[in-house]
Amino acid sequence: MNGNYMNDNQGQPMPMSPGQNFMMQPPMPPKPQKVKREYKAHEIFFAWFTFFLGFLFCRAFPVTIKPLGGFIIVWLAFVAVAIFLVAKRQKPGVMPICVVIGALVMSPALLISANSFLHFFTYGYAIAAFCYFIYAVFGNTVTTAFSDMLAADFFRALFVLPYCSLVEFFRAAFYGRAGKGGKAIAKALLGIAVAVIPTFIIFILLSYDSEFIKLIVRIFSFDWWDVLSWVISLIFAVPIAMYIFGLYVSSADNKAKDVVTEDECKSAWKKIKFAPAVTVFAAVIPILVLYVIFFISQWGYYMSCFSGVLPEGINYADYAREGFFQLCIISGLNLVIILIVSAFMKRGEGGKSVSLKVISLLYSVATLILIATAVAKMVMYIDVYGLTPKRVYALFMIAVYAALFILIILKQFFPGIKAVAVSFFICVVMFSCLALSNIDERIAEYNIDRYFDGSLTSVDTYALYQLGDSAVPEMVRLYETLRNKKDRTDLEEDIYQDMKFRLKWMIYDITDPDKSIFAFNIPHMKALGAVTPIIDGNGELIE
Repeated sequence: MNGNYMNDNQGQPMPMSPGQNFMMQPPMPPKPQKVKREYKAHEIFFAWFTFFLGFLFCRAFPVTIKPLGGFIIVWLAFVAVAIFLVAKRQKPGVMPICVVIGALVMSPALLISANSFLHFFTYGYAIAAFCYFIYAVFGNTVTTAFSDMLAADFFRALFVLPYCSLVEFFRAAFYGRAGKGGKAIAKALLGIAVAVIPTFIIFILLSYDSEFIKLIVRIFSFDWWDVLSWVISLIFAVPIAMYIFGLYVSSADNKAKDVVTEDECKSAWKKIKFAPAVTVFAAVIPILVLYVIFFISQWGYYMSCFSGVLPEGINYADYAREGFFQLCIISGLNLVIILIVSAFMKRGEGGKSVSLKVISLLYSVATLILIATAVAKMVMYIDVYGLTPKRVYALFMIAVYAALFILIILKQFFPGIKAVAVSFFICVVMFSCLALSNIDERIAEYNIDRYFDGSLTSVDTYALYQLGDSAVPEMVRLYETLRNKKDRTDLEEDIYQDMKFRLKWMIYDITDPDKSIFAFNIPHMKALGAVTPIIDGNGELIE
């Protein structure tokens, strides 16, 4: 019955006090208690290993200066995780294994090459592959198949899951011993505090002895900067360990199941396809018309690069540079246009669209023509002036563009191709080839060989110097050849004197005995072996 009443023995309502009303309410259900995660022995060990790994990462930073440190960290991390997963009886799938193989195959570039640019990207990919492997091996991928969801998986592995369990590192590292450990540390700190004053008094009393003071000075005479660097490494190792172990806990507990699911990705992918085909055609056709007009107007100018004959009134440098980077930018923009059209254009039944195929084919073919023109111009430039790292990187980017646009064309005829995943592996394979080629040594060897055979009129000694240790053996070869030549021309004398000046500066760095062991790489050892025969006992260049 409603109101503050209750029934008597005869069923008649009786007034009820507020206290009685409160007592008659049903009891509130107890709040669900959060179950704390229990950690096994191998997980506690792995938590401390992540701290050790973070410490090594700090000691080997930056990898562009300490490539051996980066190489050791990459292999140590993957081997340790593999052993850890064996202990947990986890079997990785095909995609995680492929990603890891790419990182391990690419990692020797840290030792083979002395190129800081390549070191940075090699190391960066290895770190991303390591995180993805931990994430994927526990079945957290959006889909287990070889699919275009790879980008979403990398995003979740790098930027979502590690932050879902950041504090778990501390719970695991001190699991079952946090209370005892805290009390022990507090007791030790109390003892140290008590000992400070009497220790200082005794030190003052004993300081009259000169030998005692000398011994104290010898004991505590060390580089405080080294101590500070170790302390900083230990401090920054903690957030790195929190990140790695947090990624492990989130992955092992499958916390990714509610973060960017496969159905959500597919649903979002369908919702953004709102642009009618007519609208898209109206937007992209003017650009294609512009390309046609451009090709017609510049046909003779640009086609001369394929015949190797320069247009009148222009030199090789101006011809190669003029429009080259604009063509590269346009190629990138065309790729973006195709991606935008693919993302927003409406599809017919079954997700098919003839309009999308036509647009993709037209833009891809137009871009490949631009790419072929840019390559031909750059090859002419290299044929006259030789190689430099920037020219190699430009050709590499053009080659990547070409591979991606060829893939887009194939996608139109074979819709089953997983374009995103295949593009990812194309980029990994092509970058691996570049990184493992020791490109700086190849550049120096190419330019000096062409100078010796007469196809290059001169050698840029400063450009060789900028190539670093990788170019030293070739620089020594050039130096010795010119030194042993009796009748040097004025140009050869200038090259010889410049090379001697460059080598003197490089020898000081190559023979530096204080280099960190983490700075080791193969080009440095080859450079040391090359300069040893041309220096005297004092480390000076023999002229």
